[in-house]
Formats: sequence, structure tokens, C-alpha cells
Amino acid sequence: MDKIVIQETDLAVLDVLKIALTEAGFLVHATNHLSSNFLEIIEVKKPNVVVLDYKLNGAEAINICCQIKKRFPLLPIIALSCNYNIDQEYQNRGFDDYIRKPFDIDLLGEIIRKHIPKMV
Repeated sequence: MDKIVIQETDLAVLDVLKIALTEAGFLVHATNHLSSNFLEIIEVKKPNVVVLDYKLNGAEAINICCQIKKRFPLLPIIALSCNYNIDQEYQNRGFDDYIRKPFDIDLLGEIIRKHIPKMV
């Protein structure tokens, strides 16, 4: 089963993400904050993809994205954002992809799946 770590500050959105992605067949670890042990969570959970809330100017998400990429360079990281220009910023900030809020659950699943390597 493919594993995802999701960080989203809005608890209602986080609940929807967790339920929808679990129903889509993913094993989901959801958190509403970027704690000091976020890298440890990734180490323990060994996700196939990380989804980060790119809130406001994205400073926290960019910082943790850089830390993740240093330690786990091949781990895909997706920015989840309502910023109007996330489609222009995400690559420059180290993210592999983005999804704009409000989001379509099916589209979110497609974007996540495209970053999970297929086993042969």
C-alpha cells in the first residue's frame, strides 16, 4: 500500500484529505503542524509522497521542503496551496508538484499517483 504524509493547518481540510485518500487506497499519516520532529515522522513512516500546506508566503513549507530534500532527495513533495501563483512558484521552491485549493479529490489522487514509482 502506498503511504502519504500530509501536513495541512486547517483541520477540516485535513480530515477530508485523510478520509478521501484513505478511501482511495493510500495509507495516510496526517498532521496539522510542522513540528520539530517532522523529519523523524518521514523516517519512520517512509512515505512515497509528502504533501505540505504552502500557507501564505510558504516560508515554513519551503524550509521543511528543503530539509526533506537534503535528507531524502528522491522523495516527491507536493505543495497544497490557495496562492494564485503557486503554479509559477512551486518548482523554484523545491517542490515536485502542486495542487491548488480548493481542490478536486480525484485530481489530488492523480497528482499523488503520478509521483509514486510503479513497481514492475
